[in-house]
Amino acid sequence: MSRHETITLITESISSADALRIVDTIAGTQGASIDSKIYYPYFWFSANCSARTLFGSKPISASCLIDGCSGIGATADPFAVIDTRVPADAILKARNGTQEARKAAHRFLTHNLGRRLRTIGHFNVELETNGLVHKAFWLVRCGDTVVMVDSLSGCLHTLGERAA
Repeated sequence: MSRHETITLITESISSADALRIVDTIAGTQGASIDSKIYYPYFWFSANCSARTLFGSKPISASCLIDGCSGIGATADPFAVIDTRVPADAILKARNGTQEARKAAHRFLTHNLGRRLRTIGHFNVELETNGLVHKAFWLVRCGDTVVMVDSLSGCLHTLGERAA
């Protein structure tokens, strides 16, 4: 019997049937099949930032996700989450911890805001840790190729032979 764990999952908008349709449409075939589903980890932070400008202080709120495997940051649009039980062997483990992710979120946000805004001085960034969230990806096989389909956006990522 396989073990299950409860995770916080970003609510999906792409079903397995949708993933198959997306791959079949792009490949021009009807031969795609679902290999499996994986759950990828992200550290989730809410940020309240302020920056001094020529016209005073400008408040900025942002949601930031730090990739649990690579440590790469991104801002995120609002999303809903659910707690759900999934097979433990389908969950990718985060390679870094919350403290490392928090530092990465701070670096990412100050760099990202610095590119977008002209300010006088540094940004004040206050981070709130929302915890570890997961995003589901469908692994779809089409012939000898395995494609990863994002369950939120439907974007495709072709996997190399070693990953498949």
